[in-house]
Amino acid sequence: MLTIEEKNNFKHALRLFPTKSDAARYNLQRLKELGYPVARIPSENNCETAKSADSDEAKGLQQIVLLSKGARVMLCKNLSTQYGLVNGSMGTVVDVLYLNGKKPPLDMPVLW
Repeated sequence: MLTIEEKNNFKHALRLFPTKSDAARYNLQRLKELGYPVARIPSENNCETAKSADSDEAKGLQQIVLLSKGARVMLCKNLSTQYGLVNGSMGTVVDVLYLNGKKPPLDMPVLW
């Protein structure tokens, strides 16, 4: 029952979803709306149970990470507390860089 102006106040708010599939669907929709190519980046984890562990076993790391310029990202683990890279920190992807002749979605970026 909010007006469009009121809804726009929440356009960039963090969203919570009841299921991972609902979150994945929303995130893919938002990536497409950015209008940039989407990089499909296979993840690597060091989960002791299996290299193909699901995201629960790999502490939230998805097997395929989708990124695009302008995408909002959030850390789900403390990486480097002395530099402020802590669980819940948020940022925005500034660019995704590829070697000459390489491009998304099939090639791996060199920087992101």
